[in-house]
Amino acid sequence: MITVVVFYWLDFSKNEVLPLAPVDSVLYVQAKQSFWPWQKTEITELPFDNFYNQADAVLNWQPIKLRQDILPAVNQAAFLLLPNQDTQQFDWVFIFRLKSHLPFSKGIDNRPTVEQLIKSQPNYFQAQKDVFVVASSAQALETVKEVRGGTVFSLASQVKANWLNDGFLNLYFSPVQLRSYLNQDNLLAKIFKSSFEDDVYLILDRAKDNWRFKVINSQADIETSQLITQYLPANFSIFFGGVNLLNIFSAWGQVDQSLADSFDQVSNSFAMIYQFDLQQEIYDLFDQAGDLVIFSFEDQNRSVFDFVFIVPKDSSVNLENLEKLIKIVLAQESPAKVEYLLSDGTTVTEIKADPAAFEWQSKTINNQLEIRYLQQPELGFEIAYLVSGGNILLSSKIDLIQQTINSQDILLRDLVFGCGLKQGSEIMVFNKDKALIFPFLHYLPGDIILITKDSNYLLGCVLDK
Repeated sequence: MITVVVFYWLDFSKNEVLPLAPVDSVLYVQAKQSFWPWQKTEITELPFDNFYNQADAVLNWQPIKLRQDILPAVNQAAFLLLPNQDTQQFDWVFIFRLKSHLPFSKGIDNRPTVEQLIKSQPNYFQAQKDVFVVASSAQALETVKEVRGGTVFSLASQVKANWLNDGFLNLYFSPVQLRSYLNQDNLLAKIFKSSFEDDVYLILDRAKDNWRFKVINSQADIETSQLITQYLPANFSIFFGGVNLLNIFSAWGQVDQSLADSFDQVSNSFAMIYQFDLQQEIYDLFDQAGDLVIFSFEDQNRSVFDFVFIVPKDSSVNLENLEKLIKIVLAQESPAKVEYLLSDGTTVTEIKADPAAFEWQSKTINNQLEIRYLQQPELGFEIAYLVSGGNILLSSKIDLIQQTINSQDILLRDLVFGCGLKQGSEIMVFNKDKALIFPFLHYLPGDIILITKDSNYLLGCVLDK
């Protein structure tokens, strides 16, 4: 009996979908049904409703529904994105291994129906007895056939298979394959290129009521620091705990030399005209770890996001210089026109960038805390800061400082413990419905996505509010 069970287990556990994935796949995602009956999670329980809906629309495989009709009859499934040289887009490919008559199999009764539904699709082929491929284009299907025939290399030849066989769902992402499709002159593309040189792997498993994941990438790195923030406002978008903004700014300058050159030019100008050491002020304020809370765009016409940056008030930070810096920037952006009447009766207009034309103001909150702020409505500009508890809160809006100081909406410690992770200082938190700048979050379950650092891995989970 043991021999029979072991035989079935070996056959069931064999990865039949990865060998069919072409080597130039940009994204490869696979899910495997557990062989053992006490491991009850089904592939149909994967909480990716938005993805299922888009898959149904992209493949237009009416009357089939991926989650309701196909996945119950599947014990291995893979989804991959293949580059299409003709359209310069990415084709969708699904690979399914249908359930066979093995011990503990569920959902086997509807296999004949599912098999017929798959065979009714325009771009499909049967790779093996139990393995079927469905693609969004004939070209993508032909590429998979060439992999099956041995004329195109399989992704299995270059990935680390052990990282694709551990866990309920596994993801492989190739930054190298994606680069040629990015705008090489775009700053975000340059940052992406410098940040992701190695392949990225993700392992997803269910843990009690949550889904936990591990991201494996040798370049995954977050600065070590002590978290300052305890609570997040309910309307936050993204939270980065323990970030050194100077390191980030420096990295941007390294990937785009024009940024570094522009900063040097501005620094020299400030020193010459205003006798202001811009570089030193930037170093004093940003060359230390702090917490950055980003809020979603309230005004779609604005090209910048709202934020609160919280950093310890180091002895080197001169707040008078901070105020002077903001006044200089505004003077450069909105110079005043001064008219002079000459002796011959003619008028001369001088464009004068005078920092003294702008004044900081004060506002008291909570009966004792003083917010310093400067507003320039005609420029749509506002900035404010507050010193409280040994920390500086610098923000794009007065109201956000008040929210952050008074908030007891979301306790960071509860999020970490809710994920079953260790309390640490290296945390990223995404409020899915507010973090619109990352559209891929739309496909994830839950409301809150938390990521923290553990050794060489990024660990995280998804939570409901």
